Formats: sequence, C-alpha cells, structure tokens
Amino acid sequence: EPMTDEQIAASDRELALTEEYNALLEELDGLTYEYLGEQWTFPKLDGYQGDLLWRSDYDGYIEVYYGLHRAINDLIAPIYIELAQIWAQRAADEGYDNYADYAYEVEYGREYGPAEAQAFCDAVKPIAREYFGDLYYSSLYDEAYSVGGDMDAEALLKTVEALLPRIDESLLEPWYSMIERGVYDFAPAGAGRYDGSWTTELSYYGTPFVFITGEGYCIDLITLTHEFGHFADMYFHPVPDVLTSTVDLDLEEIHSNGLQALFTSFYSEIFGSGAQAAAFFNLMYLMENVIDGCMLDEFQRRTVAEADTLTPERINEIYLDLCLEYGLFDTDDVPEYYAGWAEINHLFESPMYYISYAASGFAALQIWDMAQADFDAAVDTWMSVLGEGGYGDGYFTVLERCGLRAFDSEGAVSGVLQPVMDALEEMGR
Repeated sequence: EPMTDEQIAASDRELALTEEYNALLEELDGLTYEYLGEQWTFPKLDGYQGDLLWRSDYDGYIEVYYGLHRAINDLIAPIYIELAQIWAQRAADEGYDNYADYAYEVEYGREYGPAEAQAFCDAVKPIAREYFGDLYYSSLYDEAYSVGGDMDAEALLKTVEALLPRIDESLLEPWYSMIERGVYDFAPAGAGRYDGSWTTELSYYGTPFVFITGEGYCIDLITLTHEFGHFADMYFHPVPDVLTSTVDLDLEEIHSNGLQALFTSFYSEIFGSGAQAAAFFNLMYLMENVIDGCMLDEFQRRTVAEADTLTPERINEIYLDLCLEYGLFDTDDVPEYYAGWAEINHLFESPMYYISYAASGFAALQIWDMAQADFDAAVDTWMSVLGEGGYGDGYFTVLERCGLRAFDSEGAVSGVLQPVMDALEEMGR
C-alpha cells in the first residue's frame, strides 16, 4: 500500500532524528560537569587528572562521573522519546497495541514474541547478578588488553586464512572472494574513521562488505572472526529480494558468534602465552551478548510501552532499575544517573534488535561448550546452522533441527549458561 503523507513525514522525521543522534554522539566528549569550580569532561576524567581525583577525592570522582552521565541522558533522551512516539504510531497504524509486538512479528519476523523474551530475561537475571558479582572485575579480563597488540590487520588476515580450512574448506570460497574483490576495510582507529565494525550486503554488486576498525589487542581477532561469519552467511545466502525479504537476525548472529566461539580452540597457536586471557575475554564477550541482549531488549520494551508519557527522568529510572535487576550495581550503590543506554546506536537505528544478540549468544555458547569436548561435532553444528541461512525457517525450528537448545525449553538457560560460568571461574583462578 502507498504510504500516507503522515507516514512519509514520520519516516523522514525518523531519519532526521537518527542523523541528529549520530551527530550528538560526536559531541559527548565535550560535555562538562563542574566540581569545586573546575570543569570536567569524560576525556579529562579518563586521563591523568582523573586518576589524581580518584586517589585524592573518590567521592568527588564519583560525583563527576555520574554528573556527566546526567548530562548525556538529558542531551540524548529527547531524541529517543520522539523516536519512541514515531514507532508507537507506526504500530498503531498497523493495528498493533504496542510497538514491541509489531516489531517482533513484522519487522523481525521472529518465531517468538515479547512474552517469551521476557521469560528469557527473567531466567538470565540470576546468572547476570552472579556474573557481575564474581567475574566482571577479573584481572584476567584486564590482561587481554595486552594480548595480540603485535598483530596488525595484514597479520590477522593471514592468520584467519590459514586456520579456516581446519574448520571447513568451503569457507575459503567466501574468504578469497572477500580478499580478491577487496570488499573489506580493516584499519586501525584514526581521525575521522568510524569507531566500530559491521558487515552489510551490497546487493547491487552481489557481495557482502566488511568494515572493521581495529583496537590494537585480541579483540581485533575476535571481531574479524565474528564479521567473517556474517560475510560467509551473506555470501552463501544472498538476500532473495532486497525490498521484501526479512532476515532472521537471531540466526544471522549465530553465524558470526558461532565462528567467533570456534576460533577460541586456536588461541594457543595464535596468542601463545596470552591465549587464556584472550579466551577468557572472548567467552566474557559472548556471555555479555546474552546479558546485554536481554537487558537492553527489556529496557526498550519498557520505554516504548510508555512512549506517550516518557520523560528523560523516566528513561533514566527504567535503566537504573534494570541495572539493579541484572546486577550492574549493588542495592546500596545505585547512582542517580547512569546513561549507558544512550551510546548504543541499535536502540535508535534498529529498535528491538538487541534480543538477537542474546538469542544467538545463547546458541554460540553451546557451540563453544561442545568444542571443548568434541571440536568436530561443534564445527558440524555450526556449519549446519550456517547452511540454513537466515531467510528460511526461524530460530526455534533451525536450532531444533541442528541439535541446539532454544532458550524457551525447560531449564535451558541455567543448563547452558552455568557451565560457561563455571569455566570462566576456573579460568580466572
């Protein structure tokens, strides 16, 4: 059906708001908070002067930190509120009572709805509290930042190319296509360069494209294997129709997270003495996919449900409540403001996306666990999921066919995540 004038105007406004949001992200380092007559910014707080304040006046440091978060919240919240109202109206135009139901069913084509997602979130929360209480501040996690810094983009590309056949020879076909056609951009961070990584489909040219901004430690190998998982899927399963096809993002993220998980089996060869720290970091990354995916999906469902009455203060209140429920803060250490949500572009540009990270991470952790006992079986499982692509059957159907547990089965969440927690605790000792 043709869009109405009102819908066209709303679509144009949505685009303008996301552009405004991205422009404001560039200004966050310039936000200030005054403490004892001195102006503070996040870069200043993160530098030498911040270290001095931390040592000499810890309470002052905390006041500045959360004061800057309040400034971010107040700056970004009005954009989010207007976007939430646009999304709510779009759902109403299509006959839905709320945007979450509409997004899950229409925009993402999921086999489950918000109620099933909430049950997943509720089951993850106890493990999340254990994770943030026992593991998040491990020194082994910090050690990972000094691993892999001697490997530039060229070295990482050669390393992955050499190891791919040990997973499956067929992966060299998309790999050589990526390299020979030059459909990748892998370079260190620099002035004017986007600080992030992604893979997209260039349908006009019939190829995926990978963009990676390196960070100078083992995360670059993790990112490369993650993004190539996407590339391989898009290469083998190009979009059937660029106008009407809807990809199952829950499955697409298994293609990436799963390959990322399998590569931990090669870390001793790649990183030597730093292998355990890198593997610990990667496993934490995958666990946080599940935890963050649940928390941010719940955050977005709660906020868009209140779109008509939402205020910046209410957004902050909802986010802090969830931080407490998932264990990011102790009950006696909850700040007045914390704007971690505001710098996550998915919440603005791809609303209701984030649960896909949780659903896929849940599957990828099973592949990792399987690889500890039987690497070949883990590879076969990942290859079977990759073979399904993202445009056929849905998440639950594919996982059952490939021998993986979905998060909705009885006892699945603790059954899958607790062994990973045990492994992390053993590694961190």
